[in-house]
Amino acid sequence: EVLLRVVGFSYPDFWQSDTVTGISLRPHAAGWATDEGKAFMKINSAGMHDREHSLEKPKDTYRIAFLGDSMTEARQVALQDGYVKLVEKQLGACPALKGKEPETLNFGIMGFETTRELLLLKDRVWKFDPDVVVLQFMMNDVEGVSKRIEGNPGKPYFVPGTGGTLTLDTSFRSTEAFKKQQLFHKKFAHFFLARFRTAQLLYVALTRQMFIRQGYTPPTGSGRVIGIERGMDPVIYRAPETPEWQEAWSITEQILTMMQKDADAHGKPFAVFTATTGIQVHPDRAIRQRFKDALGIEDILYPDHRVA
Repeated sequence: EVLLRVVGFSYPDFWQSDTVTGISLRPHAAGWATDEGKAFMKINSAGMHDREHSLEKPKDTYRIAFLGDSMTEARQVALQDGYVKLVEKQLGACPALKGKEPETLNFGIMGFETTRELLLLKDRVWKFDPDVVVLQFMMNDVEGVSKRIEGNPGKPYFVPGTGGTLTLDTSFRSTEAFKKQQLFHKKFAHFFLARFRTAQLLYVALTRQMFIRQGYTPPTGSGRVIGIERGMDPVIYRAPETPEWQEAWSITEQILTMMQKDADAHGKPFAVFTATTGIQVHPDRAIRQRFKDALGIEDILYPDHRVA
């Protein structure tokens, strides 16, 4: 235990099972996040990577709720260095706020996509009475909303029903894996993972063994096209050509419309911005062109333009 602490090993468990979204951030979890970068991460009582916020909006405050994935959650950097808090800092001098104090709320969760962000909006965000809701959209969200393409049994999906309408599939709640997470010994394990590095080391070893048994192998650079990122299917850079991807895009656009209508019903503005991938903003035009040639695409910003 002492040796692991001296060498800086840290792998805390920030997760909990969730009947709405499958998983969510565990309130009051804290520890060093070292997967990408190194930063101390603390989850507040509402399950957000953020400081504490009251449900009741303070007087003379302009409250902005941000939804998104790991880019919004930003466990790789200190809380104040994530873009959500940088926006809050920059807006402090904004004359359009007319003297109101900006307050940003970070509802970003690593691995989340548009489906679960809509569910968060309905179930948790409105309780904080935000003045505006901002959604950070990542192009791999399109794959993440599709049960046919992604097929993750541990999360909810919207699936097309009769007449093209979407139906929420929450069958994950009846899976054995989800039921096991509700058992006492699973919840008790969080106590040890939060306090002991030896428990965290065992957790990492068991998790990696599980991936090996499932046949997962991490991607390597050999033979890969420069610009293709882990977790990003390159077909997303072009117009959908198969029924599965056409359906995924249709679901995505319907969910975005549902979010807009939900915001309208609450009388609040709703904004979406797309987070680019590294290759989309690579400073070397020749490298961007080689990427486009390798994939046979014309517009490297196709998904961003489509969302817009």
